Amino acid sequence: MKRITWILTLACLFLAAGAYAQKSSLRTFYDKYKDRENVIDIKISGLLVKVAASFSDDQEARHILQKISRLRLLNMENDNPVTSQEYKELTKNIQQESYEPLMQIRDKDQKVDFFIREDGDKIEEVLMFINGPDSFLMLSVQGLFKFSDLQDLHMDIEGGDQFRKIPRDRKSIPQA
Repeated sequence: MKRITWILTLACLFLAAGAYAQKSSLRTFYDKYKDRENVIDIKISGLLVKVAASFSDDQEARHILQKISRLRLLNMENDNPVTSQEYKELTKNIQQESYEPLMQIRDKDQKVDFFIREDGDKIEEVLMFINGPDSFLMLSVQGLFKFSDLQDLHMDIEGGDQFRKIPRDRKSIPQA
């Protein structure tokens, strides 16, 4: 009996280690494109965002910036190497990794998708993808947000204005 318990314990440890070692599909996607030519890759720590917030005269901006723990932007301009199949696979995989689709916007020839990852009533991460024929943008904003904070995340960066299109509460999101 002790031998079976020992074997099961080892098997569980190996399975847990293997699951932990797997990269998330988002990380795999990011790693694939971050070093390509014509790709802008920006990572900003929460500390730097909080320092920037302290210089803001806008109380609303300061409030929301204080909640950000990490910001990551991947921008591909003048070329979109992401195939439609790869994009569909990415969005499908992240949903299996506990990201919830929040909203989708079609804006001319671009598609804007928002996803959130929650823990209880707090949103831990907001993902925004802007997928167009000649450009692709991925923005990840991590922190602890209430749903009502999302609209205030609009930033003076590429695609940041799309956050203004998120309703103030979940009930206002049109259902498909």
